[in-house]
Amino acid sequence: MPRSTVIRHSVAAVAAATLIAGLGSFAPLAAAAEDTGVVFPAAVADQPRHVVPVAVGASGFLRYEQGLGHFWTPYSGPERPLNLGAEGPEADGTYGAGSDYIASFNPNAPGGGWVRLVNVAEDVTWTVPLPSGHRYVGTFGTTVVTTTQSDEGAPRAWHLFRSSPGSSAPVPDTVVTGWPADAEPAAKAVTGDDGGILAGYTAGDVTRPVWIDLATAKVRPVAPERTAPSAGTVHTATEVAEWTKDGVVRFYAKGSADASGPLAETASTELAHHEGDLLLGAVGERLIVARASGQGGSAPYRLVSVPRAGGEETELLAYGRESALPTSDGGLLVVGGTAADKLAVTRISATADGTALTALTDVTPLSSKPRALTFDHGRIASIDRMPDETNTVLSRAVSVSGPLAAGATRTRGDLGLALDHCTDSSPCKAPFTTGDGRMVINQPQGLDPSPAIVVEPDATEGRPISDEFTYFRVFGVSGRYAIGAGDLKSTGRTRTVTLDLDTGKQLATFATGYEREDVELYGDTVWAAGTGGTVTGYDARTGAAKRTITVASGCGTPENIRVTAHWLGWECWGSGWKAGIYDLDTNVNRSYGDAYAVLGDGYVVKAGDGDLVVTDVRGAQPVEKGTYRPNDFDFQEGAWAVDTATGRLAYESNRAGDLTVADLGVPASPLARIDADVPAAATAADGAISWKPRWWLSKPAGSWTLTLTDNATGATVRTLTGGEARGMLAAAWDGKDDAGRLAADGSYAWTLTAKAADGSGADLEQRGELRLGGV
Repeated sequence: MPRSTVIRHSVAAVAAATLIAGLGSFAPLAAAAEDTGVVFPAAVADQPRHVVPVAVGASGFLRYEQGLGHFWTPYSGPERPLNLGAEGPEADGTYGAGSDYIASFNPNAPGGGWVRLVNVAEDVTWTVPLPSGHRYVGTFGTTVVTTTQSDEGAPRAWHLFRSSPGSSAPVPDTVVTGWPADAEPAAKAVTGDDGGILAGYTAGDVTRPVWIDLATAKVRPVAPERTAPSAGTVHTATEVAEWTKDGVVRFYAKGSADASGPLAETASTELAHHEGDLLLGAVGERLIVARASGQGGSAPYRLVSVPRAGGEETELLAYGRESALPTSDGGLLVVGGTAADKLAVTRISATADGTALTALTDVTPLSSKPRALTFDHGRIASIDRMPDETNTVLSRAVSVSGPLAAGATRTRGDLGLALDHCTDSSPCKAPFTTGDGRMVINQPQGLDPSPAIVVEPDATEGRPISDEFTYFRVFGVSGRYAIGAGDLKSTGRTRTVTLDLDTGKQLATFATGYEREDVELYGDTVWAAGTGGTVTGYDARTGAAKRTITVASGCGTPENIRVTAHWLGWECWGSGWKAGIYDLDTNVNRSYGDAYAVLGDGYVVKAGDGDLVVTDVRGAQPVEKGTYRPNDFDFQEGAWAVDTATGRLAYESNRAGDLTVADLGVPASPLARIDADVPAAATAADGAISWKPRWWLSKPAGSWTLTLTDNATGATVRTLTGGEARGMLAAAWDGKDDAGRLAADGSYAWTLTAKAADGSGADLEQRGELRLGGV
């Protein structure tokens, strides 16, 4: 059975806290053909995804999108995905505040970790190391803020590290002073900008806000004597405003740079408060308030503006969320819209007579996303993150004869696997597909070792691949076989073996130490590296050597062996690196030195710089056939896989999670048998005769005919026919002739003729004999 090429969702090799900015490409470059293929649309949630503005600078803002990550959106120009290591919706300075500097924190760096700052407008980058024992709070402008605590019960101290780009001098540690007596400073900030931080403290049972001035490292308390519960504290460039639940908004001036002590109250206004209402910000002479609407859903507020001096409120957006951040020009970013399913990140700006709204980025629904794919004989098996952020196995199908068409999608559930362990940072491996409709799936890593599972075509739960092993990890499957390594229950020893997927019994044993790149299972043959540049094909059931070929002289053990149809790919180190593709039918060995990810039937697929390049290697010189580009937002390469049996590519084609299937444009080799299970005699059970032969195919068959001829008379006794066969062609004879009479005991010849589903190449013919008798 052609091994389905498995290409898993992968994350670019970036250090955990390295920030990289780049423009993601979201469209396929379908140069292989005019037809861009068929699309399986992603599943979509009923409501828009969680989107939060988390940092605002002079030239744009950073937002977090649930299920997608972080994006920097300039007020003019294209947005860019940012890889910040950790991903989350924190708008408290974690990723920066009040400037175009975006921060990423690496807690695994020496000492207390380090913070990398990048000015996304000017492409300036530097790193601020933190001392051991410091906990990162956030970054405000270019000032990195931390806390320390000598022990669990001791007061928390805040520290400022005022950094500057290009400076090699150590960053001084400045302790924040001026906290009220008996205050327990908060562990995190609320928000801030490049001039200060809005934070809080607890004294007794009361929690109060403070403004921390970055220039003086002084705490400026906000009405420390007030005890009414707060409905929101916000800040602008010149003041702090607090709305308390007793229905009063009070304004406090930040004052001059040398000011100290509590902020001075400058004005107040009455504003009725209802349970759930929140103060989001102040824009010009208007307060922006989120009124709890009671509508529920993902946008449970009405966003309104109210004159600072009091008066009638004006509805701005009928549906809104509680997220809000002030902009450097005195505006406010909010999330809202005219309907619960029509939201956007919106900029509220001051005008002469009130406010103006500008929608900046639409909020789209959370959609499904393929985490890992396998594609084989027109069947796609995948692990998908669904709109509710759970993981499930999906089965999709495309046509294998006639024009390319999308078939049904089936949700398979978790199949008894701990799929909640599959994440972007810790991806699960793609299922293996056998070609005949079954899947073999390894258990997610990080759990107690256990055997892989086998999932039958219509099953809702898998079964252990073998009861002979306490642990077994598969690294290749084909038809009725799997190859992998595990610990035997009987001895505890580790063995690399082939297994019979029908029975779970171990078959042939191979020298322990083979890795996936060193051994390849295709049909009934295990191809493994030998010495002196040789590769040997072994019988998958017995382990007996069937054929040895020499792929390169002057090198040691070949590596990265791959087999599809009659092509064998190899690499080898010796006097230098060599690589090539060997034609097992003609014994022609062609040198091919370009690294590639997939060996197909007469072609290779190379992956690099986000592109998939298809190259025809059947002739004396390779010929490029086309280029495709999977979605690569947030520096995560979209899942993709090649069906080497049909010459098609499935790939995540956009950041919505749609899956596109395209023809690669390389004709396949003629239909071939790669394994067979043909009983030599018909068997009898309960008075009924049964002969059930099976043939595994290199590519799908469109139709087939099986004739049975009586060797004694030469007469055709029975003709069996069938339609499409993907991966495996299975027939059954009940021992009766075409008229329904039991055939006479004796010797019979059988002839199988199968036509390729793609119409390419000669028909497949197989012949043999069987014995009917003893019934």
